Amino acid sequence: ERLVRIPPPQVEMLNAVQSMLTGEKPSRDGYSDFQLASVNHAHASLRFGGTIAFAEVLTQHSKASGSFGWDGKELWVAGGLRATFRVYFCQWETSFDLDSVDLQRTELDLGHEIQAATIETQRSKRSGTFGWTGRTLWADEGLRARFNVVLCRQATPPPSKGGTAVRGQRSAAAPTAATSRNHTAS
Repeated sequence: ERLVRIPPPQVEMLNAVQSMLTGEKPSRDGYSDFQLASVNHAHASLRFGGTIAFAEVLTQHSKASGSFGWDGKELWVAGGLRATFRVYFCQWETSFDLDSVDLQRTELDLGHEIQAATIETQRSKRSGTFGWTGRTLWADEGLRARFNVVLCRQATPPPSKGGTAVRGQRSAAAPTAATSRNHTAS
């Protein structure tokens, strides 16, 4: 979790946007939790590496209800709102282990459309093959590896238990997924 505190505003900073580039990798389901605070009712924001699909308040830490929203890669708060947010991304990278056992094809449904996959580390001596179709990553011919996978959200997720309604806007549609890819491990 990251907390951004804005110092008491000076005259020249009253309308300044306080932003931060985050380097945290999203969860396997494509979300991360962050804290963001509007101090003295000033606007504050967080800037992410990926486009936001959806955001929600998990826990409100302030008495002021304020407001929040997002635009592209930026989550913002204003009006005194201090909260922990769950931010869902349109596209994100994550890693999965997959092993072809007895030279047979093994498949794993990742729950989201696969945009790309590469071998991060290979644990087998046999090179084998791998690929993906839609949401399914597969390994064959004895390949055992950890894969770096780019996933794409096809729909806006429902609010988490305890989350609140969104007061923001979705700014970009999730990109469409490629249908199928096959690769040979080296």
